Amino acid sequence: MKKSDDADVDAYIARQPAHAQRILQRVRRVIRKALPGAEETLSYQIPTYKRHGRHVVYFAGWKRHWSLYPVTERVRAALGPALSPYEVSKGTVRFPLTEAVPARLVERIVRALARATKAPARGSVARRAPEQPAERSVEQFIGKYSPEVARAARAARSKVRKLLPGAFELVYDNYNALALAFSPTEKVSDVILSVALYPRWVSLFFARGTSLPDPDRVLRGSGSRIRHVVLQPVSVIDTPPVRALIRASIDTHPKRLSGSRGRTIVKSVSARQRSRR
Repeated sequence: MKKSDDADVDAYIARQPAHAQRILQRVRRVIRKALPGAEETLSYQIPTYKRHGRHVVYFAGWKRHWSLYPVTERVRAALGPALSPYEVSKGTVRFPLTEAVPARLVERIVRALARATKAPARGSVARRAPEQPAERSVEQFIGKYSPEVARAARAARSKVRKLLPGAFELVYDNYNALALAFSPTEKVSDVILSVALYPRWVSLFFARGTSLPDPDRVLRGSGSRIRHVVLQPVSVIDTPPVRALIRASIDTHPKRLSGSRGRTIVKSVSARQRSRR
């Protein structure tokens, strides 16, 4: 598994080989079923699922296997015989990519981990920083970048907001990048466009890029769904080819934007982050 600049789990899976993508999408569905309502994000560059603000489980794709983390001592003790066909070490269980996903076992592991990360008891004090307005948080996230990248990001964000006035802005301050995703709903699976900040540039991601007409061949990327444009300079977003792609993204999306402006929601903040400069 190479280091990447993935903006979300869709991008992470799209970067894997075709045979691995099918397996990882199955793993993703099983985890979502076992953890209804969990927040899906990237942490430590791999797909992560959180409940009550706490990390529950991670998965990752590798060359010959996929892994589930963390398989704690308690989980190993509870599921020992069921885990015996697989390689288990250092809090990880490895499953071959050549075999079908053992859905029942994965569900049992995930539910066991969920029981160990229950919500804080009523009346107890959660160990987390006081919440602050989302807009202030976003400005702090952007402020970690160089002045040049921060200026480009603010300009790109402003332009996308005007083009998608009814969108929710879903904020993911991930390990590799800060992603500002614009969606007609609060679900990341419905995202239309994303502005992603990297140490030296800002990119505009099209969530359904492979389905868009691109006669000028301005889109970059090789995954099964997502494509992007590097905004160097940020005025690239105003060029006719990119504006046409944005319009097509909105017009062909299965869900419509509302008439009123959506909220900005900070969905996740990675505990560990790559240097922003």
